[in-house]
Amino acid sequence: MIHVQRLISYDKICMIFRWEWGADMNVAIGLFALSIIAVGWVAYETRHCRVRYHQFGNGHTDVVRVLFLSDLHNRRLSKRMLAKLPPVDGVIIGGDLAEVSTPFSRVVTNMNRLSQVGPVYVVTGNHDMKRGRSFLHKLVTDAGVHLLENETIYLKGQVKLTGLSYTTEISDMQRCSKLYHVIVAHDPVRAEAYQQKGSGADLLLAGHTHGGQIRLGKIGLKRKGGLYNCGRAKLLISNGVGTTKLPVRFNAPAEMHVIEISHEL
Repeated sequence: MIHVQRLISYDKICMIFRWEWGADMNVAIGLFALSIIAVGWVAYETRHCRVRYHQFGNGHTDVVRVLFLSDLHNRRLSKRMLAKLPPVDGVIIGGDLAEVSTPFSRVVTNMNRLSQVGPVYVVTGNHDMKRGRSFLHKLVTDAGVHLLENETIYLKGQVKLTGLSYTTEISDMQRCSKLYHVIVAHDPVRAEAYQQKGSGADLLLAGHTHGGQIRLGKIGLKRKGGLYNCGRAKLLISNGVGTTKLPVRFNAPAEMHVIEISHEL
């Protein structure tokens, strides 16, 4: 009688299948959990808007405080979002107040809510120009904002605020050594170009890049938001508040900036 020796027992076969099935289930559960965390993180960064605080100047006691935000696009600013902000001497918007499809009533509501924080000053962005001049003029009339197109205003007699147009050049920018000079442009490249021409600015504010909007480590679609050196000036690039094309953010959270400038004349 010939006996065939079983190389692997029935119990061992069952054990192998149970282990492989269990390992696959563990991997599947882990991937599912990671996907839930990723979706939650994207939703948080897209819907939440952090407030970042900055201080510039030489430490003089008389402080000029401004709120800087950019790239609203289709986003609706809630009263709850703005309620936590301190009173400011000016609200500066770095362009792209709306998309072409954004209802004008939403833009006006956003501007009215911001005007309760402080007087609103706006520079134009590429999406604003797509809406046309009639949109900008109606915005000034209906929402009461101040449109700065290669124009300068003064805050509390201490800060010189210059807004750059998105489409036209400034023929001559006069330097003022006594006042703290802030230049606002939608595109940081444009702000840097004026600084290289010798604008003598102390602080440059810009948006446009959305901080890349979707970033994987150091890799992003556009330039990362943050504070950079630009000659003698500081360049602050904001991630912005809204989104464009894809309504998601990842590793580039929406943000606004409260800036305090203390400058002794």
